[in-house]
Amino acid sequence: MKCLVIPTYKSGRYINDVISDFIPKVDKIIIVEDKCPDATHRDINIEHVNNPDIYILINERNLGVGGATICGIKLALELGADIIIKVDSDRQMSPKYFDELISPIQSGIADYTKGNRFASYKSIESMPRVRVFGNAVLTILNKISSGYWSISDPCNGYIAMSRYSAKLINYDKISFRYFFETDMLHFLYLEECVVRDVSMEAIYGDEISNIRLKSVIPEFLSLHTRNFLSRIWFKYFLEGLSVGSLLLISGLLGTFGSIWYNLSHFSHSYNNGIETPPGVIAMGLFTFGFSLILIFLFVFIDIKNEPKKN
Repeated sequence: MKCLVIPTYKSGRYINDVISDFIPKVDKIIIVEDKCPDATHRDINIEHVNNPDIYILINERNLGVGGATICGIKLALELGADIIIKVDSDRQMSPKYFDELISPIQSGIADYTKGNRFASYKSIESMPRVRVFGNAVLTILNKISSGYWSISDPCNGYIAMSRYSAKLINYDKISFRYFFETDMLHFLYLEECVVRDVSMEAIYGDEISNIRLKSVIPEFLSLHTRNFLSRIWFKYFLEGLSVGSLLLISGLLGTFGSIWYNLSHFSHSYNNGIETPPGVIAMGLFTFGFSLILIFLFVFIDIKNEPKKN
């Protein structure tokens, strides 16, 4: 059974179109109104309200897009959904990509799929330059923090998940705000779930984003750092030491050690008015360069460790 989750907030203009777009493709639809001041649920057409396969949840307090989505996922699991699909309520996600999105899950080659607007140059050309730059930076940060090095466009809200992967997630630890999709990737990695990108074009209308960059950038940097440290600690230390663990430890110790070595000798030479011996400089540079090579080797191993189907 395929179940669609639509978190809504100030989306009365689009909600009926989104429902009509996807209702032929799914068995059930769950609409989660996230305590919208405009009461989006009042704009839903009566034929949709009376449809027994459409469920309307109204949050008593605003939880954010992630919190609203989690409410929908939990209900979908209770209803027995085999595949859960999430779309935003602004009609930026076309149903023409629906079959491509769920196909890897149906065929068993992925546990979770998501849209990727950066897979084609044509799609990138249609995006505002600010969004291209912002999403490129977030993509790099996500690759490092999540361990899914082959995945791009982490904030894309067009996602699908198998019942298996949906039940593995501890939703109490998932961000309720705009970091939701990125947090999902972090916890999916810890459960060794396979994630696939699905190429799609970007669609932009006259909708207004609720994201405020000044507030989310510090939050995103903090959360990415947290997820990276958590992933590395779990994967390379709690699960057991590996070659990757040894490379990382050696590389970090060598890098910081060589920096301390160089600075201490340069400081000593400066304070005493003498030149730093060439041999000391060469040793410091060699240790620093070799340590960086160890870190690059660790990154190579980390890329190879991205979850894959056997």
